[in-house]
Amino acid sequence: MDQNKIINLFDDLGIGVNIKDKNVFSIEIEPKPEYIYDRPEVETLIQKILIYIKYGISTHLLLLGEKGSGKTTTIKRVMKSIIDVREELMKRQGYFDKFIYINVRECPTQRAIMGKIIGENIYGYAYNDIIEKFKEALKGRVILVLDDIDLLNSRDLFYYLTRSVSVMTISTLQNIMWFDNLDESTKSSYRPEKIFFPNYTSEQLKEILMLRAKYGLYHYDEGGIALIGILVAKNYLGDARVAILALYHAGLENKWDEDSIKKYIEIASNEILEYTLSKLDFRQLVILTILVDQPETNKAYEITKDALLKKYINEYKYTTYSKPTFHQDLKVLSTYGLITLIKKKVGQYYTYEAEIHVPKDTITDISNNLEQKFHKSS
Repeated sequence: MDQNKIINLFDDLGIGVNIKDKNVFSIEIEPKPEYIYDRPEVETLIQKILIYIKYGISTHLLLLGEKGSGKTTTIKRVMKSIIDVREELMKRQGYFDKFIYINVRECPTQRAIMGKIIGENIYGYAYNDIIEKFKEALKGRVILVLDDIDLLNSRDLFYYLTRSVSVMTISTLQNIMWFDNLDESTKSSYRPEKIFFPNYTSEQLKEILMLRAKYGLYHYDEGGIALIGILVAKNYLGDARVAILALYHAGLENKWDEDSIKKYIEIASNEILEYTLSKLDFRQLVILTILVDQPETNKAYEITKDALLKKYINEYKYTTYSKPTFHQDLKVLSTYGLITLIKKKVGQYYTYEAEIHVPKDTITDISNNLEQKFHKSS
C-alpha cells in the first residue's frame, strides 16, 4: 500500500481525540478530588469522625450499600480531607494518632489484619504476643477503616477491637445481615451506627458524569449524559462504575444518540464483569463453573473439592480443601455480585442454593479456559 495513503488514513482517524484525560474514567485509579461527587451521607460521616477527633468519643460505623454506590471512594476522600487539615484541627485541641485503611479482600483473616495493623510479619508469633502487639499498635486515637468487612472469615477481631482498645472503626459492606450473624458477646460491645448508601439516582449519576466529562472530555452532550444516568439507575442498580465507563465510550466516539448510549452501557457492563472475574483466583473460577450445573452448595462443595484435588491438581497446589474455605470463596463470589445465596431446607438440614448472575456464555468461556489450562499443564 502507498505510504502516503497510510499516513492520510492515520490523520483521518477521529476516535479518541475527544478524550482529554483517560484516567478520569479509570475504575482502578483513585479519582482526584475535583471530580468526586460528594454523597449526602458524607456530612454525617465527617461529623462522627470529628466528634472522635475532638472529644475521643468513639462511634463504630457500618457503611452499607451495593457495589458502585460510592462507599470506598467516599471514605477514602473523607480520610484524605481530614488528614489535609490535621494541623488546623490540632490547633483547636483536636487530634488523632493515625488513620489505618485495610482492604479485607486482600487481608481476609484476623491474623492478616492484625499483622497489617501491627506493621510487621507476625508469622510464628504466639497468639498472646500478637494480641499484645495489636493493642500497642492501636493505642491513642486511631481510626481504622475495614473495607469489604463481609469477607472477614473471623468475627473475633471485633471482640478485641471493641473491648480491648478505644479505636473507632469504619467498615464498609454489602450484606445487611452481616451484623446479625455476629455472636452475642461481640454484639453487646460492638454496637455500630449504620449509614446507608442507597443506589445512585439518575440525577446523582448525571452529576457524577458531568464532573467526569468536564475534566475528561473536550466535548460532551448533557442530554446523552442524562440518558446514561437514567438507564444505569433503572437497569444496573445505579452502579456508578458502569455509568463512568459508558461515558468514556460515548466520549471516545463522541456519539450521544440513544442507540449508541445503550450500546456503550452494555459494553461498560461487560467490562465491569471482565474486571470482576479477573480479580478471582483459580479455585473461585472453578466454583463458579460448577455452580452452573449444581447450584446446591453442599453438593457443589464435594464436586469442587474433587475437581481441585484431582482434576486440577496441577493448577491448584494445595492438598486439602475445607468446607470453611469453600464458604469463604462463596462469600467472595457473592460480594462481587456474581452470585446470590438463597437459604433452603433439604430434609432435616439447611443448605444454600446459588443464583448465578453471570451470562451462560461467559461461564462456558471460563470453563473452556480452565480445561485448556489443565491440558497444557498435564
